[in-house]
Amino acid sequence: MASLTYQKTEEEETSFDVLPAGQYIAVISDSDYKPNKKATGMLLSLTYTVIDGEQKGRKVFEHLSVEHENEKAAEIARRSLNAIMLAVGLSSIKDSNQLHDRPLKIDVQVKDDATYGKQNKIVKHTGMEGVVDAPKAAAPAGKKKQPWEK
Repeated sequence: MASLTYQKTEEEETSFDVLPAGQYIAVISDSDYKPNKKATGMLLSLTYTVIDGEQKGRKVFEHLSVEHENEKAAEIARRSLNAIMLAVGLSSIKDSNQLHDRPLKIDVQVKDDATYGKQNKIVKHTGMEGVVDAPKAAAPAGKKKQPWEK
């Protein structure tokens, strides 16, 4: 048994239900760059915190396989990262912390996963001034690759 001294507060319990589908103003509040579970690549894990509206304070998570043995998966993740960078006004980064605390709009959908149940999925990252889509074409030849690009 653990000895614990605690006095009740007025704080309400945090809900871990999925966010309703919709567009939210958020900031990236945490990030981590680590090997994926199967050690087949690197994963950029992003935590978004909603900063406005009815869902203010709620969290949404996104995991980008920016380096992966499946090149298509890595390409999709790099496009998302490009869209995030454009949405927050950055053309390059050296550390994922540079993405933190910069407001952007995220379009969130709810997906039903057979293993994990209902989950949120971010399907678009938008700048505060307008829509910013992920680039559709590959980077021009001769362009210096970013650290997360193979």
